[in-house]
Amino acid sequence: MADLPGPAIPELGVLPALHEAIAVHGAVALGGSGLLRALGIEVAVNDWDLITDADPELVRAAIDGLGLPVRRVGGDSERFATRALFQVCDPGTGRAIDVMVDFAIVSGSEVVAIPVRPLRRWHGLWLADPRDWELAYRLMGRPEKAALLRDWLTASHGTANTA
Repeated sequence: MADLPGPAIPELGVLPALHEAIAVHGAVALGGSGLLRALGIEVAVNDWDLITDADPELVRAAIDGLGLPVRRVGGDSERFATRALFQVCDPGTGRAIDVMVDFAIVSGSEVVAIPVRPLRRWHGLWLADPRDWELAYRLMGRPEKAALLRDWLTASHGTANTA
């Protein structure tokens, strides 16, 4: 029996243009399940996640400049301390793009910032550091994805280097 192909990488649609528009104002990187797929890890990508340290008003202006449907939403303040969250809809693909400004997760009584540390490019997009997303997934209570990243880090670098 032949191996079935893994989940397909969704169409990038407006993601590269949005990435570049935000990059004019600050660091930006692809995280979440899109990062895992970019690393070759077989997971489904239901939406794209961009993290940035750009000013929220400049991020909003970049999104508006591309004419994309967007809404700024309040987050789950018990789990997240992200400065701003924009949900963008790619009109061509229908896929959601979450843009998180100063992504941070509440862990117990502390707030853990997930830095924007672009590591390398994939299809023109900067990828977030997998170590940062391994931590993010652990803090979000998603041990399966954290383990996938730990395994990838170990295979790629000989050690996961996680805190």
